[in-house]
Amino acid sequence: MQRINTAYFYKLAQQLIPLNSLAPGAKLYLENYLVIRTAQEALSYFLHNPLMPPLTSYGTGRELLTALEKITNETYEENRELQWHELRELIEILGRFEISLQSDFGTRDTFIISPIAPALKKCYAAA
Repeated sequence: MQRINTAYFYKLAQQLIPLNSLAPGAKLYLENYLVIRTAQEALSYFLHNPLMPPLTSYGTGRELLTALEKITNETYEENRELQWHELRELIEILGRFEISLQSDFGTRDTFIISPIAPALKKCYAAA
């Protein structure tokens, strides 16, 4: 069995879900670069996490990371706008990643341990 901190998945989702709100025609470097870059960094860390590596969701996660890198690694253009086809691809891949991630960790042998309350820690320390 493997202990998984479920808060980690919540934090990962907080970094990825804002990708759904990106709009075509919006300026990349003024309005959306931070959203895309933050998602890219969170996903990169998740895919290469040695403690909880994704198994079946690695492929779609890597596909999403590649799409994000494609947007952020292009030559800097001050007025570059996000294109409709870029965002459509990003949202489609994000949806597939969410499904594969759910199936990946839904089938693992896991258990959840709640943190010990501070008052209980004192009791255990005194014993």
